[in-house]
Amino acid sequence: MYGQCPSDDFFSAITQETVANFIVDYPNYTSLKNLWIGDAGPDYWEITYLFAFINLVSVTERLLILQITTTNLQGLNNLQTEGQQGFDQRSIYFMPNLTSLEGLESSESVMGVFPNYFLPIPHKLKWFRKFNYC
Repeated sequence: MYGQCPSDDFFSAITQETVANFIVDYPNYTSLKNLWIGDAGPDYWEITYLFAFINLVSVTERLLILQITTTNLQGLNNLQTEGQQGFDQRSIYFMPNLTSLEGLESSESVMGVFPNYFLPIPHKLKWFRKFNYC
């Protein structure tokens, strides 16, 4: 980790611009305590790509990806350790456009509620729970 750091090792984004600025503002940052992308709301957040997070290797407390419009998770490819084990510590929820878990190849665990129960699961994921929703 070099240079400027997000306050309290926490980064939250609900716009594509905020996501894109992460790599500009924190180009050498490899670890966060908390990363929240999206949020609960009446509509889905227009966040279609996550490439700005490509340098992240770990999120040590909570990873939350909620209600965004991306079709895959490319950009999280280097994320190896993400959160404490337990309910809601590593969560991906309510993403109707998600067609692939591509981007989680380096991850070992995640939990989510997915619109497509039959998404292929990357080989390395050892701790994975998914729930279908209508």
